[in-house]
Amino acid sequence: MPVPEWRWDVDRRLTKSLTTIRQGQPKSHKQILAKMSDMMTGDDPFPPDSIKLHGVPGGRRVDIGEFRILYHVDESARRVTFYIIIVDRRNDNAVYQQLEALRNRILQAK
Repeated sequence: MPVPEWRWDVDRRLTKSLTTIRQGQPKSHKQILAKMSDMMTGDDPFPPDSIKLHGVPGGRRVDIGEFRILYHVDESARRVTFYIIIVDRRNDNAVYQQLEALRNRILQAK
């Protein structure tokens, strides 16, 4: 019996986040979309450059230029959710300040 494909979701605030990035940094916008597309096309939520997030069950991140994309992998449901709202500059602590909210959202969804 074949393993079911992954279901790929995007947090509802994706459009606003990506619009903001596109307006200020079009090159980064293209890189972010390309990375997400590569992950979805390859049906692989665990690319070699992804890193587990400590304290966030199922949480992972990938770096794209000076940005980080944080996302959640639910292996039992074969579901991946991108939380694009917390794509931010790598040297900005805002990404990590929002991890607690992401963790709470993930735990509430279970």
